[in-house]
Amino acid sequence: METRTNVVRSTLTIESEDYYEANRLTRGLVKLREPALDTAYVWVVLNGILLSPNVDYKLVKLDTYVQITREIQEGDIIQILHFAAPPSNEKFGFRMFKDMLNRTHYKRLNKDNIFTLAEPLRITDKSIVLADATNITQPSTELNVPGVLFIEGERIEYFNVDGNSLSQLRRGTLGTGPKDEYVVGTECMDQSDKETIPYKDEMVTLVALEDESTQIVLDWLPTKGVDEFEIFVGGRRLRKNSIPAYQFQEVDEAGNLITGLIDQDSPEGDITLDPEFTLTIEDGTAIVSLVETPPTNSRILVVRKLGKTWQKPGEQLRYSDNSIANFIRGATSDLPK
Repeated sequence: METRTNVVRSTLTIESEDYYEANRLTRGLVKLREPALDTAYVWVVLNGILLSPNVDYKLVKLDTYVQITREIQEGDIIQILHFAAPPSNEKFGFRMFKDMLNRTHYKRLNKDNIFTLAEPLRITDKSIVLADATNITQPSTELNVPGVLFIEGERIEYFNVDGNSLSQLRRGTLGTGPKDEYVVGTECMDQSDKETIPYKDEMVTLVALEDESTQIVLDWLPTKGVDEFEIFVGGRRLRKNSIPAYQFQEVDEAGNLITGLIDQDSPEGDITLDPEFTLTIEDGTAIVSLVETPPTNSRILVVRKLGKTWQKPGEQLRYSDNSIANFIRGATSDLPK
């Protein structure tokens, strides 16, 4: 809230800020601290009387001034209450999808790219029939770039669009799983390349070449334990956590039983597989210890992902001004169901 008093000063320096302020107030012109969205967000009180917007006052000069239409006298007190909070954004959202190859895909959610099934989609079907496929992404067989749909968690690729029918499908891609059947009206979201957020995580690789060694000294100090990196030996990713596994029968070359069944079925017949490496921190140094000695001449890779924030510290994404935030806000999405 801001209060102005129209007082005639005995001495004013020409072209000074006080000089211009006095002249503006005499004409009923009051400058706001920042532009107003509408007169509904500005209340004006003249000598204790609340004025009517668009009748007693209006916004002028790019909405940065209030023009009071009533005559202003010497000694009048003008009080202005201006609601100047930033306008609210429409709902927006994005998806982070981690595939079976340990890659993270960042996709914008766009309610204008949601389609519905016109016919049931079964796990054995070779085409998808949509109610309306207008503006759906057109795939490119020449560049081997498919269109992509997400249907209740399943990722489906298609290479042909014929009217409202999509064909040449790849079902359950990148580690997702299909349902036996999707009913009519099920929503499908286009998540093709045009919805890819312009951002990629940086992958940093440490190559360990020591033979007959089961320890690797890291060149950084992990803050999230073993969840911060992956280890590959000879191209195979090592297990970082304990997991259950079904204990099956094994026999040697002579046909002798090596391990017996605990139980006929899982999970009663499961055993626990221990992690294949551990992490210890000693005197500020992070050391990875492998449970088994790697084969001779095998390549050992330590891979970690380095991300970056999409907005400045303390800043909300809806107010950020960068390529990532602007791209995400370029489409709106409904609230998740």
